[in-house]
Amino acid sequence: MPVPLEAILAPLMLLNRDRVWSLAAMATAGCICAAAVGYAVGWLFFETAGPWLLDTFNWGGEFEKAQAWIQAYGFWAVLVIGIVPIPFQTAMLLAGVTGMFFPLFLLATVLSRGARYFGLAALMLLLSHRRSPAYRRKRWREQAGS
Repeated sequence: MPVPLEAILAPLMLLNRDRVWSLAAMATAGCICAAAVGYAVGWLFFETAGPWLLDTFNWGGEFEKAQAWIQAYGFWAVLVIGIVPIPFQTAMLLAGVTGMFFPLFLLATVLSRGARYFGLAALMLLLSHRRSPAYRRKRWREQAGS
């Protein structure tokens, strides 16, 4: 099971209020690059490895449903998958397999993942004054040591 990036970003943002926006920007940029690679993997390798994977794991029926959903809703499907807590690899690979228009896929990725990471940054700024005593002690030690 993939670990959501937010599990790492949230504590980093709480400890580094002055860097929340740059952390959100880096997370978004990294996700966009990974999404482009995932799209390419789906687009380039499905013909060779896809049928074997579907047969081996008996995913044929589920794959056809997911593929039909991406083909029917395209941009909106990627946008929703990018915001809700579903692994985004699903959208990347399916968009590549279905041959979704790549610029539209990237736009949905930028909007959804940007909303997710910049929304987290805003939330962490809002909540940072309520940090636990452990966070405050650690931060005080770091400042006192420098």
